[in-house]
Amino acid sequence: MRKVTAILLASLLAFGCLTAASAAAQPTLSLAAAQSGDRVTVTVSATNCGAACGVSFTLSYDAARLAFADWQQGAASMSAVAVFNGAYAPDTVRAAFAGTEPLTDGVLATITFSVKPSDKATDASFTFASFKFADENGDRIEGAAQNTALSIPAGGTASGSTSGGHTTVVVPPSEDAPVTLMQFSDVRASDWFYGSVQYVCEKGLMSGTAADTFAPQSTMTRAMLMTVLARYAGMDTAGGATWYKKGMAWAKANGISDGTNPSGNITREQLVTMLYRYEKSPAATGEITFSDADQISAWARDAVRWAVQTGVISGMGDGTLKPQGSATRAQVAAIFARLAK
Repeated sequence: MRKVTAILLASLLAFGCLTAASAAAQPTLSLAAAQSGDRVTVTVSATNCGAACGVSFTLSYDAARLAFADWQQGAASMSAVAVFNGAYAPDTVRAAFAGTEPLTDGVLATITFSVKPSDKATDASFTFASFKFADENGDRIEGAAQNTALSIPAGGTASGSTSGGHTTVVVPPSEDAPVTLMQFSDVRASDWFYGSVQYVCEKGLMSGTAADTFAPQSTMTRAMLMTVLARYAGMDTAGGATWYKKGMAWAKANGISDGTNPSGNITREQLVTMLYRYEKSPAATGEITFSDADQISAWARDAVRWAVQTGVISGMGDGTLKPQGSATRAQVAAIFARLAK
């Protein structure tokens, strides 16, 4: 699979440092805003995508009158992996879309804001503070962005719309300083597990192994899994005699694990078995078609059937499951992100 990335820019770009767009056709982001009642919907579209396989942007909005509410992925980015942070800052949202094929022209995302009441009318602007188009290798493609504004009346409820843009801008190459949404130096926007790591960290299920390191390829221990699963169940795991004491006690009390060998690496079949027990061991039928299915322990076969049927696991990509192999932190993050859907 070709390596594709849509990396978010390091800082919000001041309007004065953006330059006018050239006449040549280039990938372009545009905005359209509409208000209905106490909701404002902003549609983010891309045109002239060409060879662009990824795009990221930071969108600024008027936080005095608007609050981020929700977002939906659009048809133009449905074949791409989407990473969206609606609470990056009080007045900005960030998004990245990356796929193995060029993006199609059309709607990337629809963002909904709730309107805050006010006794004054407001010209609420929506501005691309930064953006980046990237090719299949993650290299920057020069692009343009069109901003827009919407007049919100006093009181906060009315109907109206605006489209197009009052300014067209491009980001000069010198302004292209890539960062990720997270603080981890070993988790990039192009990694398949990026969104999963973001989810488990935002939900407090997992944290880094250091201030700037997540260690996605490191193995997961049984103690780690019991602790993460306890947090997923809403338990407070802080304050025990050891960092995993409360999580292990919860797992034992609920029939998830017997608590043995907490420092040992957890295998993939042990992992799905604990999750299966957490879900009250629902009925699971069907054939296990992995080429190494004969390596699955008898006690884990129902759990594996359930995990495959529900999409919790999908194998290693080569037709195998590797049930006796150790589960990595990235794999565990991905499984908990799937469980939440």
